[in-house]
Amino acid sequence: MNRRLLLAALLISLLAPACSDDPEPTIKPTLDVGHDTPLVDDLAPDLVDEPDIDTGTPDDVSDVGLPPVPGSPVALDLGPFLEGAPDPGSSVRLYQVTDAADLLSGTGAEGLVGDYIIENEHARFVIQADRRAMSACPWGGNVIDAQYLGAANAGDILEEICLFLNADQTFKPERFEVVHDGSQGHAVLAVTGRTEILDFLNLSTMIAAIDPALVAQFNIRPNALMPLTMTLYYVLRPGDTGVRVLSAMRNDGEERLDIAASHIVVSGGTGGYFNPLNSLKGFGYEDKGLANPDPDLLPYLVFRGEESSFAYVPKPFDHLQADLPIAGAYLTLHGVAASLLGRIDIVQTLLSPKNRFASMPGLYHLEPGQSDAIEHWVFAGSGALSTMLDTIYGVQGVATGELEGIVRDGQGQAVEGARVSAVDAKGRTMNQAISGADGRYSMRVPANTYTVSARLVGRPTSTPPQATVVADQTTSVADLTIVQAATISVSVRTPTGDPTPARVSVICEGPCPSKPTAREEEVTFHRLPEGFAMIEWVGVSGDHSFDLPAGTYRIVVSRGLEWSVWPPQALSEGGQLITVAAGATANVVAEIARVLDTNGALSGDFHVHAIASPDSAVAETNRILTFLTEGVDVVVSTDHDVIADFGPAVIELGASAEIVTIVGNEITTSDMGHFNGFPVVRDAGALRGGALDWGNGAEASVTPSQIFDWVRAHPGEQVVQINHPDSSFMRQGDVLRGLTYGDPVRMRVAAEADPDTGETGLWSDDFTAMELLNGHGLERFWAVGRWWLTLIGRGMTPTGTAVTDTHRHYGDVMGGVPRTFVFLPEGKDTIASFETAAFVEAINQNRAIGTNGPFFRVVAINDANERAHIGDTIATNSAPVQFEIEIQVPEWMKVDRLDLYMNAEDVVTAPGVYKTDPLAPTESWSFELGPDDLVEVATGSLTHRRYHKTLTVTLESAVDAYAVFLVRGTQAPTMYPILPVRAARPFAFSNPVYLDADGGGYNNPHLLAQSQTPPPQRQAPQREVASPIEHRELTRQEVGRIMHGLQCGGH
Repeated sequence: MNRRLLLAALLISLLAPACSDDPEPTIKPTLDVGHDTPLVDDLAPDLVDEPDIDTGTPDDVSDVGLPPVPGSPVALDLGPFLEGAPDPGSSVRLYQVTDAADLLSGTGAEGLVGDYIIENEHARFVIQADRRAMSACPWGGNVIDAQYLGAANAGDILEEICLFLNADQTFKPERFEVVHDGSQGHAVLAVTGRTEILDFLNLSTMIAAIDPALVAQFNIRPNALMPLTMTLYYVLRPGDTGVRVLSAMRNDGEERLDIAASHIVVSGGTGGYFNPLNSLKGFGYEDKGLANPDPDLLPYLVFRGEESSFAYVPKPFDHLQADLPIAGAYLTLHGVAASLLGRIDIVQTLLSPKNRFASMPGLYHLEPGQSDAIEHWVFAGSGALSTMLDTIYGVQGVATGELEGIVRDGQGQAVEGARVSAVDAKGRTMNQAISGADGRYSMRVPANTYTVSARLVGRPTSTPPQATVVADQTTSVADLTIVQAATISVSVRTPTGDPTPARVSVICEGPCPSKPTAREEEVTFHRLPEGFAMIEWVGVSGDHSFDLPAGTYRIVVSRGLEWSVWPPQALSEGGQLITVAAGATANVVAEIARVLDTNGALSGDFHVHAIASPDSAVAETNRILTFLTEGVDVVVSTDHDVIADFGPAVIELGASAEIVTIVGNEITTSDMGHFNGFPVVRDAGALRGGALDWGNGAEASVTPSQIFDWVRAHPGEQVVQINHPDSSFMRQGDVLRGLTYGDPVRMRVAAEADPDTGETGLWSDDFTAMELLNGHGLERFWAVGRWWLTLIGRGMTPTGTAVTDTHRHYGDVMGGVPRTFVFLPEGKDTIASFETAAFVEAINQNRAIGTNGPFFRVVAINDANERAHIGDTIATNSAPVQFEIEIQVPEWMKVDRLDLYMNAEDVVTAPGVYKTDPLAPTESWSFELGPDDLVEVATGSLTHRRYHKTLTVTLESAVDAYAVFLVRGTQAPTMYPILPVRAARPFAFSNPVYLDADGGGYNNPHLLAQSQTPPPQRQAPQREVASPIEHRELTRQEVGRIMHGLQCGGH
């Protein structure tokens, strides 16, 4: 029997089990890893010694009249990918994990027993077994962990990289085969499966939200799952620092397939993306809006942390030309990068007519039975880009030379740990190394002329030299001299001398000196507020020192809304003026005090993200520290589709007496909205902590009602909160009647639209809270506030909350502002006496105010001298009710107006209508805060005071009513720099006090009758048709609008 016939016969024999009718995918048990399991390219022992022999392509099978069996592994000649190992004499290994001790460590580590590890002496990678959990890459079979072994502290900061085909589908594994276990000098794992819908991204609804007229052009998305069989080959050779991934795909259908190939790249650590050809010429990413709608070119994409990094490197396409070999383009969506291979016009490709796909360069064109492969690498590195780029440039065939040199200080001593950047004549950083203990560094860069500079925190290079690099030669750079840093040492105390946490804001006096740029580090995602040089956080010790460039600054020390500030004149003068020279230390002793009396209430933020969210590269300890220094009492962890616990971070900071946490989860659907549930139980042994799989596997996505049921299935009582409701099912809903009109087909949910009204039955009243103030923008408050008052007006009682939805270290919205104050029973209103159950119960009972600054209480007193507070119902007894509104603000804040909304008019809006103009109050009262309203609270080296004023108003209502109050600073100065937003003025709102006019409770709300009327006639959702509209080229403005919407909408 000739070799090809033997190969085919063994292939059919081996693959027979793949024809099972069992719909549930199974993992084929790995055989004894001391022996290779044969597959496709390794079916005869002598093939290993004859790499020039064809090792099993689909053509071999068809030559003998045996077409591939659908679902069987896709044949691929692996010979060329196994040759040329960098270190042939070293070891390599592939095995299935049976002991958790073998798994990787790091903030992104997600591997479990049963996953596969492929490793050598330089790097380790984990390929996930056949598992599913809701994420940007929900199915298994992908690289989920990567760790570089060449540096002591390098851990895993990769979350996952997965395929994304035709903007709709991803890879779902069904069988795993160890092809080579490493004993023959290379390791190969083959994972075979098919395509499945990628739940995380629904570009159809995203485009429809941006411009409904364009969604009909979204033709690249298939009408059904593509009949593709795919085998992902993971190849690691001795000496490699990256694993090569070959995604072989075969068309098992009867029609031609034109496939736009992409990858989703998700980080799992702190740091930032790097790509020298991006619009920032180095680190970070920016909004691709009207000013710059072009996607970034893709030579490679690195995510670099302080001590660990990984790189995604797809194979370049010859027809794409740039200054480096490129594979296409990419767009960053909420911290998740999505590439498009072979093309650089992402939006135009997505919205091209079908008849163009067949001839479109860069797409994979497969006739029935044909196969092809997508190729990329995943590299692991330390915190130095050079540990990956030195190799990546070689893999791409880029001619490089070596740059080497020494970093010294002003006294000529070697400097360790400096980041050394090589910037070309176009201002692009092409590589970056880190100096060693002897000050030496080296890196490989494309042949060119470079400006070379080094930086440590506060220590830039005094005069960066230039150096010209010649291919295959070593260029020595003149010594780099970095300047000395200045140091600020801060001690923060209360008037009694006790240490206290605080935030230190360092504001530039004039232009900021020597600030790092995107050519040196990530400065976009963690962008400082305008005019700020630094923000530092002081922990429970009250002491902290930090370096910065020499210069003149203004210093402000604060601890949020309930505390005084240092210096007292910070808002009027901008802070304490300090000039600090290089090598000198400026000592700051600041005194602040808690000045508000918030007894009976605890403040909380119910929408908080950290490292577990793909769009929040903030360590959990840093996240808690930001809230601790803003004086927040309760922090709820609400990472995207992950149940995370901030509790250990509190313990690590020694802050258990200052702040408490609740475990929660943000269920982040692509179409129905985002929903927070807390408290929920974290399952430490489950993927993503046991979060809900709202995509529901291969079935239709779950509905809001099912999401709320999942939250409530956890022990005890829960808060079920609708986040930013303007991107939820409410946006296209009839809020008054509780009806929904979104297209269930497009939203991938199992629902049928009423043929006459278009109503889809996806509304659920089973939530207890909704965000009114998310960040500092008031336009959303007024739009969502109308919906909230409509719900209250028809008899629902969801609690209005104020949250940060914080994702970043800095920016306009930092930890704790805005926040929600929750009023609690005596004995449960302190950190020491905190009870989650009591806190949750109070939230669900409306006992809360939302605020970006002011604190206030409301007491209602009827003619029987009965008293009611926020969330209570009080009988009017057909008599006026007196309301006392007690307002407190620190001395540095001013408010001047009280607004009332009682059975407000003009709140009902039609489905899809979003009214952002301020709602006229029912009544309004202006007032002033003067010297008589100042209350001295504490005295040390300074006097600490608050404004305290009580307003009394009388209300009458002949019908059941709600009374909602707003406290505002309409003419007051902004709160900058305590709030790093120059336009933000004090603003707070209460939840309702309910007025019972008929003795039956709040049971006859003023919109109840209207809510029971028939809905207006509406057209059923428009279905997509085979030939939608005549296609046209998009304008640059349209492209920019779509790019901006894809980047900024929803997550």
